[in-house]
Amino acid sequence: MKADIESQNYQVLTGWALLSAAMATVTGWATEQLLDCLDGLQLADGVVTARGVVRGEVSLAQRKGKRFPVYALELELPFIFKAIDDAEGNAGASAEENECVGVLYLPDISLEMIEDLEVVVTPGEATLPEGKEEEISMNGVPAVQAAVRSWATSIRKAVADAANEIPLDPPSQSMQPRAAALINEDDPVPSPEISASGVPPHCCLAWPVCAQMSVAAGPTVQRSTQ
Repeated sequence: MKADIESQNYQVLTGWALLSAAMATVTGWATEQLLDCLDGLQLADGVVTARGVVRGEVSLAQRKGKRFPVYALELELPFIFKAIDDAEGNAGASAEENECVGVLYLPDISLEMIEDLEVVVTPGEATLPEGKEEEISMNGVPAVQAAVRSWATSIRKAVADAANEIPLDPPSQSMQPRAAALINEDDPVPSPEISASGVPPHCCLAWPVCAQMSVAAGPTVQRSTQ
């Protein structure tokens, strides 16, 4: 009985080790959750966030038998003004209702920076009512930081509780694994064909530059719903 349990535990650990080795990512699921919790967030009276754009990657990792998400993201979060009349019935602003009046930029959403999130407020061309920018900085920025931290806590709990139920990102065509039934351990591993110029035949002449850019930039996922 003990041997069976140890065997099952080994299979589970081996499966997750292989999953980590394959760089399994859950970027689509995790970033959709992030955008949902930030959409429509009130930054000031009459000022709310719109659907944002997020770039980066969220992957699964395991340490000491515990599973958790690892993320490195940047976020652009536009905010809009919804006109509110004052006591005298004046709109009091030159910004039109539902017009984008600025963007909040979070350059580094990661495990290392989650408790010290930087938020850059960039005003748009439209003019907000007097005092709104200060209100956004004083109240809106902390609200965004709190929402991102809440997202981080929720996805960490979801991964810890039921990681197997979280949808993984589909592999790219270049990383598509072969079906296990088609793999023969006796088959030699083919080497990529390289021409005399050192350029793979399927690549363009700019291949060395493209390869350097790919290594420098890394995989990027961009999601936006307008």
